[in-house]
Amino acid sequence: MKFCKYFIFALFFVVSCSDKQETKATIVEKNGTVFKAEAFRVDSSGWGYIIYKDGKPYIKQHLIPSVNGVFLFENANHAQIVADFVLNRMLTQKGLPSISVEELDSLGVLSEEVLDFQEYKFSTKNGVTYEDYLKNKKNKTQK
Repeated sequence: MKFCKYFIFALFFVVSCSDKQETKATIVEKNGTVFKAEAFRVDSSGWGYIIYKDGKPYIKQHLIPSVNGVFLFENANHAQIVADFVLNRMLTQKGLPSISVEELDSLGVLSEEVLDFQEYKFSTKNGVTYEDYLKNKKNKTQK
């Protein structure tokens, strides 16, 4: 178990220090089950990640989890960092993993636009739309 934690930490360090768009998948075996976490290109505007369990998709995350709005990871490194974090959480906790906006921010994977949008307190419950957010942002920059 200690090896697994050190391996994932070392991978976090390597991925965090690289600006390349290509990352290596993380492969970990625990109790006879093989897990693989890797980033994938969603479309020309961003990245997501997928975690496999014994070769079958277990978690496929097209969008940045836990944030308000619809945002993709800006690059493969950011998606891989979160995939590794979620995989580590899967291996050390029971049940499905979760990640908070604060944890995403501490990992350094959220862009200024995503953080600004969180502060705007987007909520479909009170009728605020992304277009409203953009209008408000545009008005602030014009002042």
